[in-house]
Amino acid sequence: MPTWSTLPVGLEPVICLEDWAVIETESEFGQRHLLGMRTDTRDARISSNVKSFDLDTMSAVTSTGRQYRLVGPPGVTVDSAYLLRTWCDRWGVREVADVTAEYVRSVEQ
Repeated sequence: MPTWSTLPVGLEPVICLEDWAVIETESEFGQRHLLGMRTDTRDARISSNVKSFDLDTMSAVTSTGRQYRLVGPPGVTVDSAYLLRTWCDRWGVREVADVTAEYVRSVEQ
């Protein structure tokens, strides 16, 4: 499966993701990224480092200034899992943790 870069933020300031997750890299890097499937193209996507997250709107802003809107419940597809493995190899990331539960509002609240 090929991988490619996203358009510059100025040309594509907002990306919507479904079947999404929040991953954290090992402590050496200590960054959090969004992983998911773009709603417009159904391509797997990993964001740059998350700088802010709004639980009320289920949206995040990354270090590039791009806004991500999270649609529907979290989840990981085969395509996004493959992209994550490829991304880890490319950037030398040895470990990732799924921290999605920290970003999902409990039904009981």
